[in-house]
Amino acid sequence: RSSDLFEVMQDFPGASRNVPLSYLLDLIGPMQARAFSIASSPSAHPGEIHLLVAVVKYRTKMQKPRQGLCSTWLASLQPEKETVTAPVRVKRGTISLPKNREAPLIMIGPGTGCAPFRSFIAERVQQGVKNNFLF
Repeated sequence: RSSDLFEVMQDFPGASRNVPLSYLLDLIGPMQARAFSIASSPSAHPGEIHLLVAVVKYRTKMQKPRQGLCSTWLASLQPEKETVTAPVRVKRGTISLPKNREAPLIMIGPGTGCAPFRSFIAERVQQGVKNNFLF
């Protein structure tokens, strides 16, 4: 069993008060960028990017409940009530649709996310192409 920094500080509040904030910030480091797959079709939703995100919930080794930072924040947004902006960097994907639009599309995602498959199905439906299968 091991603890994360936050749990250790909770277990030793007297010692934690004596640690300068600058030391703690050095230990934590900057927040890492999160990568999500685009789940929308550019022709079905021009000018929009849709994400398919599952809220991350887990327990630490010490059984403390935790939630994913970015997925929880995204789930808390209410775009119908407020304008939300976030920095985004789009990177070219590694999979693509077949050049022959009439070719059947069989998609199998064992243990992978389904966001790219959602975008492929939306694109093919927009093009009027049938024979799209997702397993």
